[in-house]
Amino acid sequence: MHLRLHVEEIDTAVDRLAGRGDVTVLDAPQTNDDGPTESLTYVFCRVEWGLYLELLEAPDRMPYADETADRQYGPASSWSLRPEHD
Repeated sequence: MHLRLHVEEIDTAVDRLAGRGDVTVLDAPQTNDDGPTESLTYVFCRVEWGLYLELLEAPDRMPYADETADRQYGPASSWSLRPEHD
């Protein structure tokens, strides 16, 4: 099992995690070149206590959306809302 995190810039997220002493990035980010998830980019990491993380960067529209009404879960709009702090 693993936890998937949607990120806006996977390279930035990988750089930040790679700089930590408690996370191992297991490979370079991979991008699907074709098929229903074309342009989806992902990478797996492992935290020191054993949890596997998947970082995922997805385009605004996936190719499979042309074939079906099914959709992947995406980040909730409230996740992207960053209230102003004084």
